[in-house]
Amino acid sequence: MATKTKTKKNSRGFVLANVVLWGVAAVTVGWVLVQNNPGLLPQASLTAAPAADAGVRTTARNGQPLLAEPGLGPDGMFAEDFYQPSIGNLALDLAAARAQGKILAVFWERPGCEFCFRLHNEMLREPELREYVANKFYTVRYDFYGEKAVLHDFDGTMLNGIDLARRHRVVGTPTMEFRIDNAKEVMRIPGLVEADILGAAFEFVESGAWRDGTTINQWLLAKGIIGQGRSGGDAER
Repeated sequence: MATKTKTKKNSRGFVLANVVLWGVAAVTVGWVLVQNNPGLLPQASLTAAPAADAGVRTTARNGQPLLAEPGLGPDGMFAEDFYQPSIGNLALDLAAARAQGKILAVFWERPGCEFCFRLHNEMLREPELREYVANKFYTVRYDFYGEKAVLHDFDGTMLNGIDLARRHRVVGTPTMEFRIDNAKEVMRIPGLVEADILGAAFEFVESGAWRDGTTINQWLLAKGIIGQGRSGGDAER
C-alpha cells in the first residue's frame, strides 16, 4: 500500500513538473513570437519605444554629447539622413552602391522595435560611428513587416516585405546584411550589439578583412574588443 501511495505521489510530481516546464516553454515561445511579430497583438497593445531616460546613454564613448535624436518618418520608423532612397528593388540598390564604390548595407527594421530604438537613439548617435557609416556604406532600410509593398529581390523575385525578410533569413529586428558584387553576403548582424562591436563590424566589412578568410570574431579578438570575459554580441560571419 505504501508503495502504491509513493508511486502516485511520484506520478503527480512528474506531471506537475512537466506542466511547469511546458508552461515556461509556452510563455518563452509566445514572448519571442510577439517580439518579432507585433501583428499578433491588437494595435493598441503595441509597446511604445522606451523613453530617452530609460537606460539609454546620453554621451558618446569618448565623453562627447551624442548627436541629435533622429525623428520618425511617416512609416513609424526612424528617418536617418544617411539612408539612401530605394524603390524596393535590391538589385537596383546594389547597382547604386557599386556605382559609388560602396558596399550595400541593408537594414531590416520595423515600427515599435525597442532594439531599433536603441540602435538609432544610442549607437548611431555616436558622431564617429555615424560619420563612418554615412560615408563608407550605401545604406537602405527595409520594413520587416511591409505586407503591402511589392519588393524585388536581387534575382528579380517579387515578394512582400514579410516574405522577402524570410527569404533573407531575417528573424528579428534590427538585422543588417552586407552585400557586394553578385549580391554575395559578406556578413550580417542579426540583432543589437554594443557600439564598439558595431563600429568594428562595419570596419571589418568595409576594410575587406573577410577576403582572406578572417572571421568577425577573429577580427574582434585581434582588436581587443572581445575576449577576457567580454561577449562578442550577435554579429556572425
